[in-house]
Amino acid sequence: MAGSPVRRARREAEARERAAAAGRAKRVDPRLRWRALKRASETSDRQAASEFGIKQATLRTWRRRAKDEPPPPEPVAVVQEDRPEVLRREADRARQAAARAYDSADRLLGKGLAGESRNATATAASFDERAAKLEDLARVEEAHRIAITQAEGELLARLVRTVFTSVELPLGVVLE
Repeated sequence: MAGSPVRRARREAEARERAAAAGRAKRVDPRLRWRALKRASETSDRQAASEFGIKQATLRTWRRRAKDEPPPPEPVAVVQEDRPEVLRREADRARQAAARAYDSADRLLGKGLAGESRNATATAASFDERAAKLEDLARVEEAHRIAITQAEGELLARLVRTVFTSVELPLGVVLE
């Protein structure tokens, strides 16, 4: 008998710590592992091992383990939305909510529920205010983006002037 499960787990944990301290048992990104295995299948283990800076035995171990596990999913490209557009979309939603609240206030007033109608009107006004703030934020974001673009253009122009001056080329050549 090898000992109790607790002692065995402790010994295995200590062995992993020693291996990590010795520079072995590194965690490798699964995508890198699969790229290395794919490269090895295209060329050779020796070639792939040298390209990825790993041992051939490591490739063989990875290949043996890879038979039982599916390849990792490819990373999904995240498309970042234009912030002013997002703000404007939120402002549109707030305006739509305000319109619904005003309609509700009219219906409630028609039923003789003046207090409820007043509450719905206050809610609609709150949504209108939110829509106005979001529109203002969208305009500020656009102005900020324009300022950044202009600053980048000025930096690029300065860089071109500096390069042309350093190689003693007249700037008129570029402008024509």
